Amino acid sequence: MGCRTIISQLSGVSEINVCRPAIRLWGLLGALGLACFVQAEPAEYGEAQVLIDYTQAESKLGHLAMGPVTRATDRYFEFKSNAAASTGINWLIESAPQYQVSPDNGWDNTANNETNLIAQWAVLDPNDAGRGNLLVWYQISSTWGGNTTSDFQDDLAVLSPPNGGDTAPGKSRDLAQHIAWEQKFSQDRWRIQVGKLTSRVLMNLNRYAVSDREDFFTPMIVNNPTAHYTARIGLGAFVEYSRPGWYASAMVRDADADLSKRFADFSSLDSGNWEYVAESGLKPDDVLGLGAGNYRVTVSYSDATSGTDSTSTVSLSFDQDLGERLGAYLRFATADDTFRAFERRIAMGVQLKEPLGFRNDRVGIGYWWGSPTDDALRSESGLDLFWKLQVARFLEASAGLQVIFDPAFDTTEDTATVAQARLRFVF
Repeated sequence: MGCRTIISQLSGVSEINVCRPAIRLWGLLGALGLACFVQAEPAEYGEAQVLIDYTQAESKLGHLAMGPVTRATDRYFEFKSNAAASTGINWLIESAPQYQVSPDNGWDNTANNETNLIAQWAVLDPNDAGRGNLLVWYQISSTWGGNTTSDFQDDLAVLSPPNGGDTAPGKSRDLAQHIAWEQKFSQDRWRIQVGKLTSRVLMNLNRYAVSDREDFFTPMIVNNPTAHYTARIGLGAFVEYSRPGWYASAMVRDADADLSKRFADFSSLDSGNWEYVAESGLKPDDVLGLGAGNYRVTVSYSDATSGTDSTSTVSLSFDQDLGERLGAYLRFATADDTFRAFERRIAMGVQLKEPLGFRNDRVGIGYWWGSPTDDALRSESGLDLFWKLQVARFLEASAGLQVIFDPAFDTTEDTATVAQARLRFVF
């Protein structure tokens, strides 16, 4: 099947074929990378990057000493570090409850929690995970109280989800997001992963829009609400080739996998329906003296399944340091014949590092706009603000505000307002 024409509104041209321009763009990006830049360290694992970040737990200085609690957690982190050095097994347990309330509808509210177990076992060499490791991410999500995120979303009359912790139609769910063997070759130029794959640790990532448990609350910023591959998890293979200043990667994955299967769905592999994702980008170490950046272009295609049409997408995800204490991001995605709620999304914003001089704190403001797949609905847009405090080495606390403009399901309202708070425990 050929690629669809999906970005005519953006370009001003009647039709653009996705594949050929994308291939040319990849070549241009690679040439620019080789000619102009030196290598930067990529954020390789997206939402699972917290596992890598907390290998240096001593750097997570917090506002409160917390006496014996801090001493006990320091010993725990030391034990964990020693275990990783001797056995090659590095693990992390993350629990992140969040609460949102709207003054617009009688103080309707929702609360949920995500608990993540993330582990990496360097099987062949405890001191070099690149030689061969098993990467596992298991997630348990639960709704606290009466309203799921979907219920709260309906109360607000909005199409855009205010957070990423929806468990509807039930009040809880748990599944393995990622179980894959990873290995690097040829001086780490090549990297592969094979197994049950989620794109949230592999592709279309962004350093300044990571997840609704780490920075911004709305998936309209931290996720890709138009692409098929961010809504699926399945068995497949991923390969990446990286050189100083640029990289290219690709993923092939089962498009028919049953998400209700906790670990892996092997029964759907013989359906012959697959999804294909390819990405290339620049990763300059320094741009005009401002600092490091990542400039990613992602294209994808999915075969039709029993419940969805074939679909194709183009996405951009850029992040750039603006000096030592400011970072910016820009994200764009557009899709053809998507089964997702939005066919087009733009998001942009900034994060301030070390507000008031506190090393691990962050303040962020982001804006997004989305065009619904249903032409009968009006476009929505919104602002998302957060302030994150590193309370202790093992604890973050965030507060924020969302304003959603032009709720899609209530044309009599101009805005929907959401106050929000979040804790994040990391062990």
